[in-house]
Amino acid sequence: MARILVSGSLGWDVPLWLDRPLISGARIAARPLTPAASGPVLGGATLPGRLGGGAANIASALALAGHEVLVVGRVGQDTLGQYVFFALDARGLSLDGIRSDAVPTTSLQILIEPSGERTILGIGWDRAATARPRWTMSAALLERFAPDALILRGAVPGVPHVSGLLAGRLVIAHMPSWGEPPERVDVAVGSRNDLGDAALAEPRAAAIAAFGAASWGVVTDGAGAVQAQSADQRLSVPAVPATVVDATGAGDIFIAGLADALLAGAGMADALAHGCKWGAVAVGLEGSAPEPGTAGFDPFSR
Repeated sequence: MARILVSGSLGWDVPLWLDRPLISGARIAARPLTPAASGPVLGGATLPGRLGGGAANIASALALAGHEVLVVGRVGQDTLGQYVFFALDARGLSLDGIRSDAVPTTSLQILIEPSGERTILGIGWDRAATARPRWTMSAALLERFAPDALILRGAVPGVPHVSGLLAGRLVIAHMPSWGEPPERVDVAVGSRNDLGDAALAEPRAAAIAAFGAASWGVVTDGAGAVQAQSADQRLSVPAVPATVVDATGAGDIFIAGLADALLAGAGMADALAHGCKWGAVAVGLEGSAPEPGTAGFDPFSR
């Protein structure tokens, strides 16, 4: 198995399953997360909700496949931050790359319709007011962990820009760009929802627009086919049919499956299919970051 660094957001999600689609002016019933799947107990109290955030989703799936994963991100010095630490640790993830600060931990309300599609509410979330303090992960930590791959779901200030630091390592970065692109990107991945129809039609152009250069551009389209493009190749891989319970985090889990296969030596077509397989498992779960013991995230095999 591989050693993988995953950077990005970490938070605590509070999901509600709606009994009908969101309609302006309607009265809609909802149920919360079932008690058996509720959050961990700290200090004798249980906080309803679940681990979330792009880095947590990706890292949790990769850990289930047997990889050693270092999570790089930040949480607040608050109760929610403690819950995030607890949940990450329960998944066997390395926490050495997580920083805590005075800015509150992100918490999102997720409204899930009967179709499994979701609407995310950042209640009280002011992007300007909650801007995260800048921090830099120690290059020594990265060198000590010695990852085979980096999955950049969000920026790691300072580290990916050191010349030569990424040499010989698989680098997968999420689109749209988040500023300060790494010196090299092997695969840039985004969704049609985030990037639009033009990106689906020309994935490599979207990747170049995001990061300046990338060997592959990959754009997902929900239940539609994934489109991938390099300088000399174009691939279209159908999504795996699935019963959708909760689509939250499915794109992140696709990235995790793609990375798992590429690290096992798969060609891009097989890696895309493997990512679609993991994504299909993800949409059938009531969760964003898969719980320990969840089945279906099998390592790639030919």
